Amino acid sequence: MEKGTAIRIFPWMTKENRERNIRALTGLVGQEKATEIRDMPSVRMLVPAHFIRLIGRLRADGDEAGAVALLKTVIPSIEEGRADVPIPHGIDGMGSGYHLQEFALPDHEQPWTIRRLYPDRVILIVSLSCAGICRYCFRKSESGHTRHIHLAPALDYIRAWNTSREPKIRDVILSGGDPLSLSDTKLDEILTEVWSISGVECVRLDTKYPVTRPKRITKRLLDILDGRVNIVTVHATHPAEISEEMSDACRRMARRGIVLRSHTPLLRGINDNRETLKRLFWDLFSKCGVTPLYAIQFVETPGAAHFRIPLSESFELMRGMQNELSGPAVPNFIIYLPDGGGKYDIGPFEDIDRIGIRKVEGGYEIPSPLFPGKHGFYPD
Repeated sequence: MEKGTAIRIFPWMTKENRERNIRALTGLVGQEKATEIRDMPSVRMLVPAHFIRLIGRLRADGDEAGAVALLKTVIPSIEEGRADVPIPHGIDGMGSGYHLQEFALPDHEQPWTIRRLYPDRVILIVSLSCAGICRYCFRKSESGHTRHIHLAPALDYIRAWNTSREPKIRDVILSGGDPLSLSDTKLDEILTEVWSISGVECVRLDTKYPVTRPKRITKRLLDILDGRVNIVTVHATHPAEISEEMSDACRRMARRGIVLRSHTPLLRGINDNRETLKRLFWDLFSKCGVTPLYAIQFVETPGAAHFRIPLSESFELMRGMQNELSGPAVPNFIIYLPDGGGKYDIGPFEDIDRIGIRKVEGGYEIPSPLFPGKHGFYPD
């Protein structure tokens, strides 16, 4: 396999292609780990070429801890086969899917490409492809598939809602998979369609491409995004991800007037260390011009329980961080409550005893932002 080529391992690959990719993987993770993955026939794995080069640089610089952290984000482990928290069909880890009846229209069924928790905004799934498959991703079961996405029903749904209902859907978040896995032409077409809908006032785009494939941020792409994407949310998990290429890609987006923010999931064995998080948040802010927006408590995901940090530990990781980092570099700490209870924003440093959270046996009772008077139980 050519140096710098992504490593792809999928169940539907030919035996020859699978073995060629496993040989390339052996050079990255060693024989024992490659053999373990060879014995996982149903695994879907995609390691970005940029990550392979980045891991090589980290090792050359003596940063094996950084290299291992990156590998953990993209290399499957045997723990993924464990049966843990099942997620009901049609519902993602954020809880969108619990509100289908609430947001139903008589003549427009909410399509699977629309994910909705709040009345004034929707997530629009435009692709199932990514530059890499993150092992902790709560949409991991969908990502990496080649299923064709027909967006007309989703666009018709938004139009119909904005014609007949209040409040309007004014904020559309392009997500996936990763929207930047689409061609420039297709992305251009989607943005044109979305902005043609009356009532839409903001378009956001969620992506990890600046991290995993920064060369995707071309002048042509920036011309397409310019003036039509208000906010780009970058997904970042560890300071070792922040390369010169990523910094350059983000800075070029910022120069087009795009607001850059980041989401960071808190993950056992990857960033469950206060100094690691501080370095990540500061480097995003100072090197990339990205404002850290959310540090996110583990979103329940089948096969990813080994990444889960107890909520009590996450509180300690985030508490008082504003005293150690400049304010704009400190994200708010959030929890997605079970059963579609909404996003509970704890802030970066508050004392939980004073914000309505109650410690109970086995976890916490947290007031739901979407259901007044109702508390969601979140296990510790």
